[in-house]
Parts: sequence; C-alpha cells; structure tokens
Amino acid sequence: VVDLSERDSDDVISKRWWRNYTQRNDSVLVDTFAGQLKSCVKCGKCGHVSTVFDPFWDLSLPIPEKYHAKRSYSYYSSSSAADECSLKECFEEFAKADDVDEYYCRKCKKHRRSTKQLSVWRFPKVLVFHLKR
Repeated sequence: VVDLSERDSDDVISKRWWRNYTQRNDSVLVDTFAGQLKSCVKCGKCGHVSTVFDPFWDLSLPIPEKYHAKRSYSYYSSSSAADECSLKECFEEFAKADDVDEYYCRKCKKHRRSTKQLSVWRFPKVLVFHLKR
C-alpha cells in the first residue's frame, strides 16, 4: 500500500511496482498480456487515500444494471441501437467508485466506510476481458 502523501508520483510508484513484478515474471506472455491496475481507496472519515498498483492478465467488465433485463449486448457502439450495451459503457461501469465497508484506514487506525476506485494504469499489448452478466 502506498500513501499519496509520499513524495514519489504515481508514475514513479507504478514503475517501481511494475519493475518488481516483471523481474519475478519475465516472459513474452507478460510482455503481451499483462497490464497494471491502479486501486485507490479513500477513507470516508478523514479523506486519507491509499493507492496500490497491481498486475492483471484479464479484466472482468460488468454490464451496467440498466441492461440486465434487456439482455441486449453489443461489442460495438452504435448510436442507432439505444437499448444495446457498448464496451465503452462496460469500461465506465468498471471504473466507477464503489463503497467499501470496514476498510482499515492507516491514518485513523480504525475500520471505516470508504470509497474504492479502479482504473487501468498500464494497458497490455493484447487486452483479454470477459463480460460479467
């Protein structure tokens, strides 16, 4: 876990985490299919933010709730298909902040309600994903 109050930028920190991962997992598969996620958790009480950079090999993209009953999915964005879900909408749903109960805040030294947000920091050359239904 990395505190944002540290002097290093996210870019420097992510490169350090990535270098550590690739030194232990050096292969053409990592070079092709591995990416890096940035996970930020913000304490709901004091506002302290903890940031972690993790490798990933695939992404589980949620289908937005408004499409669950319709069961109409499309991999392509189409302006004429108002009831079809686009891949862009699935990525937006993936990146939405989520409430987290009982996250331990290192600043407060207590479990607190918090907000967690994921983002893709480093895309792989080949992105593998699946849609969660």
